[in-house]
Formats: sequence, C-alpha cells, structure tokens
Amino acid sequence: MNANQTLHLQEAQEAKRNGIILEMAGINRYDKVHVIANTKPLFLRESSTIEDAVYKIIQTGHRSIPVVNKKHHLIGIVTTPDILNAFLKNQNFRDKITSIMTRDVIFVHHDDPIGLAIQKMKISRRGRLPILKKRKLVGVVSEYDVIKYFAHRELLVKVYDVMTRRPFFIVHTMSLFDVLRILTNTKYRRLPVVENGKVIGIVTASDILKYLRNSDFNTSDLFHPADSLLRKKVFSVDKHKDLSEAIRKMLVHNVSGLLVLEEGDKLEGIITERDIINQIV
Repeated sequence: MNANQTLHLQEAQEAKRNGIILEMAGINRYDKVHVIANTKPLFLRESSTIEDAVYKIIQTGHRSIPVVNKKHHLIGIVTTPDILNAFLKNQNFRDKITSIMTRDVIFVHHDDPIGLAIQKMKISRRGRLPILKKRKLVGVVSEYDVIKYFAHRELLVKVYDVMTRRPFFIVHTMSLFDVLRILTNTKYRRLPVVENGKVIGIVTASDILKYLRNSDFNTSDLFHPADSLLRKKVFSVDKHKDLSEAIRKMLVHNVSGLLVLEEGDKLEGIITERDIINQIV
C-alpha cells in the first residue's frame, strides 16, 4: 500500500468514525458566516399578508421567509407549515403575516463563525437561519449554502450510512386534506406515495401550497385523492453511492431530498439536506 492509499484509508476511517469534516470542503469553520451566506435575502414586511407570503414562497421555492419591521429589524419568521396550519384553522389569508409568524426566531450574528451556524442548524433543526447585524436582517444562511461545497469532494461516506430508513409514506387514495394534516403535524417537506409496495410518485408541501392558491384557498377542493397532485417523476440515489453523489443530484435537480429505492422501486429510505448537515463535524 503506497502513501496515497494509506492516506485515503485513514480519511475513510476518520469519516466513518466522526462524520464529514467541514474542512474537507475547503471551508474554514472559523470564517464569518456571511462568507457562505445569501447577503441579499428575501423578506416580508410586518404589513404583508399571509397571501403575500404564499406568493413569495411559491415564486422562490424558499421554505421560510424572515419578517422585518420598518427599521428592517427582524421580528419573526414564517414557514410553509405555518401557512398550512393557518389554512386548517380557517384563517383569513388577507390577515397580516404577524398573526401566524414565529416570533422566537433562531438566528446568527453577522460575525459568528460558520461552525457555530452549522451547530445552531443541527440543534434547532432549522434549515434556514436569518443573519443579524445590530438587530437588522443582513442575510440568511441555509443547509444548501453549506452542503453545496461538498458536491465535488469524495466524502468516503455511503448514502446508506446517512439516509433515514423506513420513511413515512402515503397511499394515492388518501385525500389531499389528510395529506395536508400530515404535512402540517409532522413538518415533513415531502411524502412518497406507495402502491403495492412500489413508489409511484411523491407529494410535497410546496405542491399543496400551489394547489391551495390555485383553488383560491377553497377547502372543498381538498377532498380529492392525493394522486391528483402526484409527481410521478421522482429523484433517487443508489444507497451504495458516495454521499457526494446525493449532493450533486440535489443540486442538479434543485431538490432538498432524494428517495433511496431498492430493486423494483421499493422504498428503502430518504436522504435530505438535514441528514447531511447532521453528519458535518
């Protein structure tokens, strides 16, 4: 065994034992968080309505949006589950966003190190953190902003070591109303749809939100079966692939999660940005 092979083996053992080392992607954990963040973040004003939030989330694909006051100080954050929950409670979507936003926001300061931001994501289970400077919103850092740096570096960790096994799934005959309740209560972003043991598609929280908007937030339209919103094209990854392959596929297809399928399209697992973030040390 030559020196390069020995080093590769040592790296593999280190990754297996400790997880993914942040520096493997060329990131210095002590650099300021703004180095990798979006410094021109999307936001809502306190005068915005719930309906305004729906349009912005659908247009951008973001799962959460910070809310600021007239001084551009952060006063809250609104998420897709917040909006879906408001619908279930029959709230008027012309109400102010302040009526449903979360006021106790997990955030980082503009001069906090990247390593601290990642730890906050892991502990809080938040995929996007606002960045503040003297209470003002100056950026947002997300799971995506971190994991994209690992796409072209062999991580020596297999997908099956990281994926969520035996994930929750639904059947295509389930009503959209029941799907909506599941997404709201669990805060899952996606639900695989299984028939006769095989994956036939997927339904996402963003699909439901678009459907609500297109139906003018009409409750009666939610009693159609889930297959009316079924995405038949699903993105998956082989469980034996290096984790970097999963990251590349997420970036290419602009998704935050992939299914892991066995032979015959049987559902074995799901791997998400959060699963990957949780491996970073």
